[in-house]
Amino acid sequence: MDKLRQARELLGDLPLALEFRHQSWFAPEMRDRTLAFMRRERWAHGVCDEPQAGLGSVPIVLEASDDAVTLVRFHGRNVSGWNSGGSPNWRDVRYLYRYDEAELREWAQRLVQLQTMTRDIYVIFNNNSGGDAAGNAKQMMRILGQAVYEPPEEKRPPEPEQLDLFSP
Repeated sequence: MDKLRQARELLGDLPLALEFRHQSWFAPEMRDRTLAFMRRERWAHGVCDEPQAGLGSVPIVLEASDDAVTLVRFHGRNVSGWNSGGSPNWRDVRYLYRYDEAELREWAQRLVQLQTMTRDIYVIFNNNSGGDAAGNAKQMMRILGQAVYEPPEEKRPPEPEQLDLFSP
C-alpha cells in the first residue's frame, strides 16, 4: 500500500486506476478496506471479468471507488488457460476466449448498475489473442444501444499489422 501511495503522489492529479491481480485484495475481511483505501487515495477501480481459477483470479466486485470513472476489463473466461503462466505462449492461451451473447447481456446489466455509482465507465476487451476483442466490443455496444459504425466492405482499408501501427 505504501508503494501505491508513492505512485499516487508521484503522478499527482492524473486519473489512475487499480486492477488487482490477486483475490486476497477482495477476500471478505479485506474487501471493504481495499475499496476504502482506493476511495481515500483517489484510485479508480479496475473491475475485472476473468475466470475464477485459483489465487490469481480476482472476483467481480461491482463497486466504484471514484465518482468520475470506473474501468471494466474483459479478460475472457478461459479457465483452462488462465494459469498457464510460464509457458512460452501463456498470453495467447490466457486471453483466448469469445464472449457469447448471454455473457455480454449479463454484463450489460452490471454496467448499468455501475453507472449509478460513477459518471464514466471505460470498457476494455482484453480477450484479444484470438481476435475476439473488437467483435465482442461491438456486440456489447449494440446490446447497450450504442451506434456501431461499420463501413461498407469496399471502403474498409486493409487491417494493419500490429507493428505497423507504431511505424513513423
